Amino acid sequence: GMVTTQADWSLDFDIGMNFFEWHAPVPLAHEKGIFTRALKFLTNIQQGKPARRLNWTMTINPRLDTSPENYHKWGSD
Repeated sequence: GMVTTQADWSLDFDIGMNFFEWHAPVPLAHEKGIFTRALKFLTNIQQGKPARRLNWTMTINPRLDTSPENYHKWGSD
């Protein structure tokens, strides 16, 4: 896998959480089953068979690091 930048997440913040705890702050997504489908997709990826998944986030400013540790910098936006 490859991660290009952290947007709205942080390994330090999320370590020890399960998949659903990690995504808990996202509004409405749990109720719509988005994370159940995402986890199914991720666990079905097979070695040697490339798969593509686009991630998304929305921010007010073009900030690349909107991790929880830096909330004090971007939270007021």
